[in-house]
Amino acid sequence: RWLGDADRGEPQGFGVAGLEQSTPSPGVLDALRSSDVVVLTPMSPVLDGPGLLGVPGVRDALRGTAARVVVMSPVGLPTSRDGDAERSAWSQAGLEMTSAQVAKLYADFADVLLIDEDEAQGSYPGRLTVTRAPLARALSRSVSEVEMRAMRAMRAAPSRVSTPASS
Repeated sequence: RWLGDADRGEPQGFGVAGLEQSTPSPGVLDALRSSDVVVLTPMSPVLDGPGLLGVPGVRDALRGTAARVVVMSPVGLPTSRDGDAERSAWSQAGLEMTSAQVAKLYADFADVLLIDEDEAQGSYPGRLTVTRAPLARALSRSVSEVEMRAMRAMRAAPSRVSTPASS
């Protein structure tokens, strides 16, 4: 229902098919381990995070890196995803949609949590540095801009789908 399909009802859970058999692209783990700073851009910890952090070795590389790991909380930020869909996903996962919850989910590897200036106060893990910034204001204009640029690029790019030659 949260995807606009009212006949199906609420999802029972979320998962990434084939994740256990996936492998990181060459160089990804080395890059995470040898970087000075790693920044995780705002992503849903329910719908997006598992597809990245569940790839075997990625979360361990983030835990083991000497780099400072900065996580940008998605809470309160503009997104191309419907807000009701996001709230429903968090609820279905049994999570509160707050930056404090994001901090708990990433506490095993995050050093810094960057949250929007309007985010409510919360209880954060003690070792985590929490920094407020005007993220929503800064990103509100750029999300639609980025989407428009992406659409233009996709239309301009040659198709990668090959069709068999007619006989």
